[in-house]
This record gives sequence, structure tokens and C-alpha cells, in this order.
Amino acid sequence: MQLATTPKDLTNLALFRGESPDTLEWLLDYAEQKNVNAGEVLLAPGETNEHLLLILDGSVRIQLEPNDEKVLAHLQAGQCIGEMSIIEHEKVSAYAIADTDCKLLKIEGTILWSLINRSHAIACNLLFILSSRVRKNNHMVIESLNQQRIYEEFSKIDVLTNLHNRRWLDETMDGIIDRCRINSEPLSVVMIDVDHFKKYNDENGHLAGDMALRAVSNSIQEFLRPNDGAARFGGEEFVILLPNTNLKSAKIVAERLRSGVSSTSIFDSNNSALPGVTVSVGVTSMEPNQSVEELLASADSALYRAKNSGRDCVVLC
Repeated sequence: MQLATTPKDLTNLALFRGESPDTLEWLLDYAEQKNVNAGEVLLAPGETNEHLLLILDGSVRIQLEPNDEKVLAHLQAGQCIGEMSIIEHEKVSAYAIADTDCKLLKIEGTILWSLINRSHAIACNLLFILSSRVRKNNHMVIESLNQQRIYEEFSKIDVLTNLHNRRWLDETMDGIIDRCRINSEPLSVVMIDVDHFKKYNDENGHLAGDMALRAVSNSIQEFLRPNDGAARFGGEEFVILLPNTNLKSAKIVAERLRSGVSSTSIFDSNNSALPGVTVSVGVTSMEPNQSVEELLASADSALYRAKNSGRDCVVLC
């Protein structure tokens, strides 16, 4: 790899675009040209950096850990490294590692400031480089936040039934109650338990039990309105939140759901028919100043009485 670089060569680089070769001729007397081998660490987190590294040839990767498979950026010929630590007077925040054999121009920080002060073109070019770098970092942050939101949403979904899980219920129910109270709207809660589920698992196997739970969850989703919410409460229990629904209307929903589950066909992964299931259902409506715990306890009490009344029935509280 040849080291020879001329002032005219520099004018082809983004940092010096628009500058005359004559203006840059002195720079080569103060800047160090060097070759580095692939894999060589050029900058490391925590280091104090006093030089701008301009890539004349080759490629450099930026990453948070030296052996990390995730690469934040690949910098090619014409791009620079270390400008942020010089401008901000901060220590290096990431690894810069030669991805290939590279040819670099090493410019001392004081010389960089001199270039900025004496050349409007170089100052504008550096500003453009920095804004592009910030814009790319912003895209990465936004993408990371979006990914985080997706992960958070998935963490509130029960994988087996595709309904919300207990975490979602715990985080959401207070807000739903407050909204109904502010709007002077009724709120009803339906609590569901699959009848004799342990026996169903013992006789048909746990995979069949999973299919039964999915069938119940599918029936629940068929009766949900856009503002309703449903969650797997735990095991074979489910909770449905019915905003703007009084006890009488909630009973109608619960009866339709109970009937729908009992008539639902269940199949295994080979599409062979499995025994059906029934559900016991407890229904309650929110009282003034009632807490989340009290509201759920009321629904659970109604469910307990439904199970003691022969199951496959709906009981109000």
C-alpha cells in the first residue's frame, strides 16, 4: 500500500471538498500518513484522543465491544474518525477497528482547529459530516426505541393464547378504572375458568390442554369489541374487561361466550378431533370507590359460585 498522498488527492475527500490544493499543501508537512493492518484497534473507549484520523484507503468498523458481532458503522475511504472526541474534549466512546488494511492521515487536534478557522469550506464540510453522523445516530436511536417498544408489547402478550397476560392487566386496569370513573361509565369484569382442566390434561395430555386454551381464547376474541380487553389471568383462568358495559349487558356477553366455548370444536396439531371443554363464568360491575383488588375479588367470588353451581354456567355478583 503506497503512502504517497498529494494535496490534489486531499481535495477529493469530503472534509476538503471545495478547497484548493495550494491551501492544503502545508497540511501534508504537519499530518502523519500511516498504514495500519486489518484488526488493529485505532481508538478505544476511555482513551483521550488528540488526533483526527482520515481514511485515505480501506475500511474501519465502529463497535461498542472489540469482539462484538454487532457493528455500529462501517467507515470507508474519505470518512474520518475521532472528530467528536476532539470537538467535545471528551474521551473516546466506542472502538474504531481497521476492518481491512488501511491508509490513514493522522491530523493533530490543534491542526484541525487551525484548518477550521482558516477555511470556510472545511468548516462547512465538517459541519455536514457531523450532522450526517448525528442523523445516522438518531435513526439508530429511533430504531432501537421502536424495537424496545415491540419487545415491551411482546412482554405483555401470552404466547400460548395470544391474549394479554397478567402483567398487562396489572399495568392497565388502574387506567381503565380511572377513565370509566371520569367519564361516569360503568365497567364490568368477566372472570372465566375452564372446567375440570386438570382432568382434561391428565386424560388427553398437556398438548391437548394447550389446544383447548387456544380454543377458549379464540372464542373470547370473537366477542371482544375494540375497547374491550382480555388477558390470561393464570393457568386456565381468563379475565375480560368491558368498559361502558353495565352488569345486565355483561351477563349477555358472558352467556354468549359460555355457549360459544361449549360448542367450539378442538383439534390437535394433526387435525384430529379432541374432546370439547366448558367454562364457568363470574361477572361483576364496578362499585363506587372500588379498588382493582376489590373488583377482581368480586369477579372471583362470582366465578367461585359458578363452579359450585355445577359449572358451565354464568353467575353474577
